[in-house]
Order: sequence, then structure tokens, then C-alpha cells
Amino acid sequence: MAYLTSLHAFKLENAVTKVDVKSNEKEGFRKQVLEWSGRDLNEQDEVKREKELEGLKHNSNLEELAIRHFVGSNFPSWMIGGHLQNLVTLSLYHCTKCKTISLGQLPCLRELYIKGMQELEEWPQDQYTSLCMLHVINCPKLRKLPNFMSDLRVLKLKRCDSLKALPKAPSLLFLILINNLVLEEWQEGSSTTQYDEGNLAGQLRPTLNGPLELKLILSIQRCPKLESLPDEELPTALECLMIGSCPMLNSLGAKETLKSLLFLKDLYVEDCPSIRCLPEEGLPPSLQHLKIHGCPLLIEECQKEGAGATEWPKIMNVPDLEIDSIKLSYTQLCQRKKYGFVDLFAVK
Repeated sequence: MAYLTSLHAFKLENAVTKVDVKSNEKEGFRKQVLEWSGRDLNEQDEVKREKELEGLKHNSNLEELAIRHFVGSNFPSWMIGGHLQNLVTLSLYHCTKCKTISLGQLPCLRELYIKGMQELEEWPQDQYTSLCMLHVINCPKLRKLPNFMSDLRVLKLKRCDSLKALPKAPSLLFLILINNLVLEEWQEGSSTTQYDEGNLAGQLRPTLNGPLELKLILSIQRCPKLESLPDEELPTALECLMIGSCPMLNSLGAKETLKSLLFLKDLYVEDCPSIRCLPEEGLPPSLQHLKIHGCPLLIEECQKEGAGATEWPKIMNVPDLEIDSIKLSYTQLCQRKKYGFVDLFAVK
């Protein structure tokens, strides 16, 4: 036991005494997974599970902790009392009875994963000075996150139907919103961008708190009810925009939406059969690569020439065009060659 660094305890409801799980106290453990079967439903079982978890004495050297299928309503005092000063990663999976989560002071916590906490409603305003990654999945009653997360880089929210607002996160680089997010408020000072999969009832209103030095990517995928990108400006620091599997999408925003993205280099529009045209003012001169796939209406418009051609002039100067099944005329190919671009497109 002295040389073990991790412990995974299954079916803790079968532990008869504290001795059965006392190995948790071993100072050598750096990673621990505490797991129940998740089959307990009555109030007596709830109290039992709380006593079991409380009885597991904390290990001050613990760096990674996962608690799964815990059906108690409250987490143990050793977990929220500031005893886990070295904890770096915390995972709380399917703790279905907990209505609030208070983690106390965890100065080293960098990654927090929360999943399947069906009753979670409140999240006290604890300080998360080191938290870099936060995933919250399937917490339908959660209404609010902590107001401010200074070092947060990655935020993923999935199936959090009651969530109204996002935290201020000046260091945020990636924001992933998936399935039935209804966000009514975007906190001022957020320096990020977002996507939503599913029922996008609210508008996306990202604001930028200053230029970002690192590459900023926005991915919008599998949004069956999304009809348009927001009219508000996207972050000007955006370098890569990926849009895919949005069957109702018919607009990429206001006429200057993409033109204003002065640092945009890559644009992907895939499997969006309802979209017919790019924004009126076209694409930014910074764009180096454009991929259009599974967008028959848009591709048809891109092939048109002459007075009725609205889309071809918008894309003809992009160095790297990747458009499936497009058939360009000899004139269009010559226009591409004029700008030094040689393509292997079919000639119509």
C-alpha cells in the first residue's frame, strides 16, 4: 500500500465499517475515485451515504478526486472545509440529490467537472482563483454560476436548461454551449465567444474586453433550431469560424458580420442546407481558407455568373477554396488564375 498512488473504491454502500475504506487516509494517494452503485432512492439511504462519505477521512496530499453516484444531499465537511489544499482536479458525477455545491477554499483547483447533478440549483460565490477548466453537464436546475472566474480558459455547459447568465471570465478562450441553453444575459467583460447546440432561444451576445493574443476559435455545431448568427459583432480577434449541421440556418448574420473579422483566416460552412448566401458585404481580406460542404443552395449561388451573380465575387479572391461538387466556368477559373490561385474544380 505504501507505493500506491491511486485508489478506486466501487460500491461503497457495501462498506460495513470505516475500516473497509480506511485506506483513503494513506498519505501516498494522489488520486481517488469514490463510487456508489447509484441505486439508492429512499431518505434512509441518503443519510447512510452522507455518513459513509463523511467517514472517509481526507488526505491532505490528494491532487485528484472523483465522486460518482453519491445520493446524499450534502458533501462532507472534509471536502468543503478547506482541507484539500493540494487538490488540482475534482469530478462530481451523478450526485443526483445535491441542491447546492460549496467547495470552500481550493487554491490549487484547476479542473472541475460536474455531470448529472439533477437537483443542483445554487452555486455559492466561492473564490476560484486557479480554475482553468470547468465542465457542467446535465444540470437542468442550475440557475447561476459564480460571478467571476479570473483564470478560466475553457468553459463547457451542456443541458443546463435553467442557466440564465455566464460568469465574467477575462481569460476565457473556449466556450462550449450544447443543447437547450437559454442564456438571457451575457456579463460585461467576457472576452470570449460561444456556440450552442440545440434550442437556441436566446441570442448570442458576446462582448470583447480587449484584443486577445491567442488564437480564438468559434465552433457552431448541430443546432437544429438556429436560423441566424447574432446581429451583434463577433469578437474581432476571431481566427477560425466553423459552422456545421445547422439545418435551419439561413443567415450568417448582418451584412458586415464576417467582413469585420479582420483576423479571420479559416471559415468552414458544412451541412447547412438552408443557407443560400454569405453576408452582403462579403468576407474579410484576411481569409485564407474557405470550405463549403453540404450546402447545395449556397453552392448553386456560388456557381452563378454575370449580373445575377452575388456570391462568386465574395469568394473568388480566397486563396484556398474547398467547395464540394462545384462546377466553375472557364471564365471563373481564369479569374482565379488571375489572382494566382489554381484550382482543381470541374468546368461546367
